[in-house]
Amino acid sequence: LKAVEVSQQRAAAVQSAAQEQMKLNDAKINDWQEKVRKAGEFELATIQNAAQGRRAECEEAAGRLPEFNSKLEELEEKRRSLDLKKAELEAELARVEKELDQTKTAIEEVEEENGTVETE
Repeated sequence: LKAVEVSQQRAAAVQSAAQEQMKLNDAKINDWQEKVRKAGEFELATIQNAAQGRRAECEEAAGRLPEFNSKLEELEEKRRSLDLKKAELEAELARVEKELDQTKTAIEEVEEENGTVETE
């Protein structure tokens, strides 16, 4: 009878120790969950702040977009104008070169007729 009582006391002590260990484990788990939750909240806040900053930058850039488009249109118009001017100048150059060739040819013909061909 005494052995049964000792066994029951041991069982109660083991059960009490197990319950105490479970309470400690639960406390550790709760502590870790709280740390993870806080870290997650901090990370989320950091990401949200960064996203808000990028959004503000994008909105600012979008606000400047019409101005840039206007300047781009101006530059494209200037480029078209310069392209036209270049084409006009190239046509004028071709006309002048043709005149020069015709003049050289006429001079050579006159010199041949006079017998005074000069070599360049």
